Amino acid sequence: MTTPSLPALTFLPVPTTGRGARAMAAVALVVVAAAALALGGLLLGSERVVQVTAAEVTAMAGPRWLRHEHRLALADVQSVRPVTVRGGHRVLGTSMPGHCTGTWSYADLGEVFQVSDCGDRALLVQARGARWLLQAPDLDGLQRALQEHKPFAFASHDGMGAPLTGLVVVLLAITLLTGAAVVWLTWKAPGLLRYRVEGGQLVVSTGWGDTAVALAGATVSDQDAPLTLRLMGVGMPGLHVGWYLQGRRRARVWATRMRGGLVIDGAMRCIVTPEDREGMRAALLAAGAKPALSAP
Repeated sequence: MTTPSLPALTFLPVPTTGRGARAMAAVALVVVAAAALALGGLLLGSERVVQVTAAEVTAMAGPRWLRHEHRLALADVQSVRPVTVRGGHRVLGTSMPGHCTGTWSYADLGEVFQVSDCGDRALLVQARGARWLLQAPDLDGLQRALQEHKPFAFASHDGMGAPLTGLVVVLLAITLLTGAAVVWLTWKAPGLLRYRVEGGQLVVSTGWGDTAVALAGATVSDQDAPLTLRLMGVGMPGLHVGWYLQGRRRARVWATRMRGGLVIDGAMRCIVTPEDREGMRAALLAAGAKPALSAP
């Protein structure tokens, strides 16, 4: 005569609260990280370019995909002289370490269009209807080129702006994808956790896979000591999945809170937090587990 198998029983975890607030916090963190990375990309991927031909001078700054060219006919240039600049403030443009570009204002020079590295030595180019402030490592060479209408070229990154910008775009995409996963975990994952007792096993479903734990010879007890340290896996308010330390012992955890669950000691220590703790304890004992002699 065979013993009839017990029906499968499914238990929900202790429900979490504040899911919306956690998701919004995760979104805010992702936005801040993406903004910081984008700002870093603007800094790393920006180039300052000054080019002189026989007919005009061109100045531009920023990443290749964003910058705008400014042109000035050499026939309109009235004077070119080196100046020492201090105390300027940005009117419109960029003010980052090594990149002071756009429209700036100085007490002694007035308003100028500027492409410089924020240093105090530059060339003031006075033309009809325009005043430019340009900087290059070879200021004397730039001054001669402007005055004699000779070719001159300077790029601050020597062509590295595009590779750096590309790297930042890749990192930004990784950040956004990782952030999307974090938001999903925060909002959706706690509601996917399920505990199922069937066939002498505890089967835990997380939404991205199932794990079976054999119950034969295992013991069940209340979790009196909280989780103390996450070793590997997911750990955030409302969801703890992976390997944790409970005191000095390692435990495989599928929980929605740090304490108050059930401890299953068998081939490995497992901790779960069912909403119906007593109902799940009874199901585990009926499926082959035994009550522990003392709480862990």
